[in-house]
Amino acid sequence: MTPSTSLFVLNALNLDRSCEPEPLLRQGLSLYFSDMDEAENAVSRYQEAYHFLYDSQDASMELYCLLLDEYELDCMYPKKLSTRVYSPQGLLKEQMKVCEDGSAYGESMIVTAFLEGDLVEAPVGELLRLGIVLQTPNKKDDDHYKILFYPDMEEDYIYAPLVFEPSRPVSKRISFALRQAWTAYKEEAASTF
Repeated sequence: MTPSTSLFVLNALNLDRSCEPEPLLRQGLSLYFSDMDEAENAVSRYQEAYHFLYDSQDASMELYCLLLDEYELDCMYPKKLSTRVYSPQGLLKEQMKVCEDGSAYGESMIVTAFLEGDLVEAPVGELLRLGIVLQTPNKKDDDHYKILFYPDMEEDYIYAPLVFEPSRPVSKRISFALRQAWTAYKEEAASTF
């Protein structure tokens, strides 16, 4: 058996819907692996193994997604090599190789790519927020989406693998407000050129 050159860290992001109007994301327990196959096996069995965390009738907590980060071993600082995002059922949703030292960005392997004007949700701190994509990642320069978030209409850059399709219905009022703000953003950007 050859020694592993990577450490795989599996984290659960849990959605606490008892907090309104915006649900909170809470990180669950972290699991550590030296082998990708073992980590992916844990992903596929996660809901079965930890069902007691989510099965209660009155539980407001639900599994939102699983994050599998790969780090280089024997490094003076934690150097992330890749991020994979899985659905609660263990299906791969997003995957991206990264290079955190800035020398070169890795090959992007995004499964679901969003376009400018798409409605999305993403974690901002502990909040799971609705927004609209203002700019997509430039695969040569970065790995972040620029998103305008509702209700404060503030812009933020979000790491691409953590941008998702909305998991709950988006009201017409919120959709209209975001699309109106996006149109204003495009007009302002066009007028500056």
